[in-house]
Amino acid sequence: MKSPKIMWHPETFTGKGFAVFEIRTLTPEEAPVLNNFLELIAQETPFTNEFAGQPEDVEKIREGLRKLPENLAIFWIGAFLGGELVGFLGAHGIASGRHPYFDHIYTFDLMILKKAWGKNLGSRLMEILDAQAAGRGIKRIEALVKEGNERALALYKKHGYQVEGTRRKSVRLNDKYIDEYYVAKLF
Repeated sequence: MKSPKIMWHPETFTGKGFAVFEIRTLTPEEAPVLNNFLELIAQETPFTNEFAGQPEDVEKIREGLRKLPENLAIFWIGAFLGGELVGFLGAHGIASGRHPYFDHIYTFDLMILKKAWGKNLGSRLMEILDAQAAGRGIKRIEALVKEGNERALALYKKHGYQVEGTRRKSVRLNDKYIDEYYVAKLF
């Protein structure tokens, strides 16, 4: 499936409490900023696949950001509050061109620092995800949500996602095994 090149042009979003966010595609120069964000989010919550104290390779992040304009199967969008990266939306095709059976499916990650919670940023990023998917001809978007992440589950359900199944004992967290939920939305 051929998709148009779609980048998210900067927009200003005013959330609850008059919080003003700049939302835009991340640039290669912001690789260290994204790396720092991933470390902060790992410190704040166990509900991400990031792991505190194990930073990502900044050059690998930079290379991924450099390829965004030409890679039609992926996008990374940042939300900034007062110049600080406080939210991230990343999505990619599950097959990334390897097999046409799955070219219509995206999976996504949504992460927001606690200082930006309760300001409708999550809802705005979900709307952007829908717009990106529609512009690329995507018919299904899916994600995994860890047991106990009720905020994310409620947000996704609010935006039309359904729980399709459970991966039992799929994550070991603090020597306890927890489930993950498959959530998906069809277009």
